Amino acid sequence: MDITLLKKISQKIGGETDSIDHIILFGSVAEGKEDVMSDVDLAFFLKGDYTLPDVIFELEDKFRKNLNYKFDIIILNQVGSALKYDIYTKGLALYYKNKDTFDEAYVRAVNEFLDFQYIFEQYYQKAYDYIVGDLTD
Repeated sequence: MDITLLKKISQKIGGETDSIDHIILFGSVAEGKEDVMSDVDLAFFLKGDYTLPDVIFELEDKFRKNLNYKFDIIILNQVGSALKYDIYTKGLALYYKNKDTFDEAYVRAVNEFLDFQYIFEQYYQKAYDYIVGDLTD
């Protein structure tokens, strides 16, 4: 995947679409671990009114018309804290309308995750103990 081309297309589509505030590339392509089975994972932070899944199909169509790849589109406004944290901290910003808005969303995602990190860890430990207990019984 040509990330420079993807960034140019993201900037074009983002600039033409009022509801897109920012676009982040995440997953194997962003991490440089792309292989023949990889899709392109894109996260969109939207503002204003939008209807799911219509907006996802529309965005996917716009990117497919420009690049011959399979895209996996998610809406950041709709995902949980852990995924949002991973996207913001490990992803690559391809486009943002307003740097301050992007930075605020980034900080909010990190703070939200850190606020619940202890609870996540406790939950995962209990789940692990439960699974390991079932395997050893």
